[in-house]
Amino acid sequence: MHPLIDFGPFPTLYSLVAAVACALSLPLALYEARYRRVSPRLVLAVWPAMLLGGFLGAHFYFILTHPYFMAADPVPKVFNVFAGISIQGMIIGGTAALYLMLRLAGEPLLPVLDVFVPVVAFCQSLGRLGCLATGCCYGKPTSLPLGIIFSDPFSPAPKGIPLHPTQVYESVLCAVLAAVLHHRLKKEGEPGGRVFAAYVLGYSVIRFSVQLFRDDDAGHLVLGMAHSQYTAVLMAAAAVWLFRRLGARRS
Repeated sequence: MHPLIDFGPFPTLYSLVAAVACALSLPLALYEARYRRVSPRLVLAVWPAMLLGGFLGAHFYFILTHPYFMAADPVPKVFNVFAGISIQGMIIGGTAALYLMLRLAGEPLLPVLDVFVPVVAFCQSLGRLGCLATGCCYGKPTSLPLGIIFSDPFSPAPKGIPLHPTQVYESVLCAVLAAVLHHRLKKEGEPGGRVFAAYVLGYSVIRFSVQLFRDDDAGHLVLGMAHSQYTAVLMAAAAVWLFRRLGARRS
């Protein structure tokens, strides 16, 4: 793996993959918007806010859940949103930004959330390949033949031993989730918000499960679970609540 690259403004392969994912998210969202009859102008208007809110949420959630990360050079790390990011924080921040923008515009929230979540799941799948290239979010040691070995000195993963390819696990599962969400989005008569709820529930299950094989938070568990698993449980509960509310509204 090669975490560091020299490619214009992108010092790491992860940052390049993230930029590609962000660039793809707009045309993909415009394509998905037709299934909910969401105006392309509305997608264009809220997309920058969603990206900004997502990155800010991802960074400050990371800081909140990784206080040890701030022990050295805290000021530069606070203002560098790429110094540490979390996907769960991205979901929270991006959703909050969309809510604020759509509330100001007087537009309904749930159809727009439905449009974006297949795209978000697909971009998460790409992003985890950036994690693989960097060596972050690494797995526990394994004797299985699918284990991967990191050797680059700049990789944060343990070197020279086979590890669970947790980045690949999550990448594949998020790609499957994106395909399922896209299929649901195309279905006529699907109440607004159910695709979003399916995404939140699906990703919560994925993250909780993959975390069982990760080892990057091994020294910071609480009652045997990582912070991401507690957040996944809360997000899953919120998704179930939304499903029930939408079901009651439909009846």
